[in-house]
Parts: sequence; C-alpha cells; structure tokens
Amino acid sequence: MLKKLTEEKLNEVLETGIREFAERGLQQTSMNAVATQAGISVGVLYKYYENKDTFFLACVRRCTEELEQF
Repeated sequence: MLKKLTEEKLNEVLETGIREFAERGLQQTSMNAVATQAGISVGVLYKYYENKDTFFLACVRRCTEELEQF
C-alpha cells in the first residue's frame, strides 16, 4: 500500500518538480528523477498525479498561486 503524503511533503514534491521543469524543460524532465530527488517512490508520485502533464500543470498552478500573493 502506498503511503499518504503530508501537505509539507506534497509541497516539497511540487517545488522539486518546479526546479526540474525550469532546469530541463517539459520533455526532458523525468518523473523518476523528480520522485528520487523528492525522496518518494515514483508509484507514490503517480498516485497523486496521473501523468507528467498533470504534474506539470500542478507545478504551474503552484507558481501562479505564489505570484498572485504579491
């Protein structure tokens, strides 16, 4: 059974994804690399995000939310 992530850990996963997408771009970013760098399994990542596109959109939403706070 896959473990449920805390809100803090979910935030860390999104921040890791944002860094990876910024450095490598959408095509070159690997869900495996994001999961490894965030300290979770790729299965857990896919539990929360259906695919790389939905994860990318979640990262974009996160950035947009942060920008709207200014």
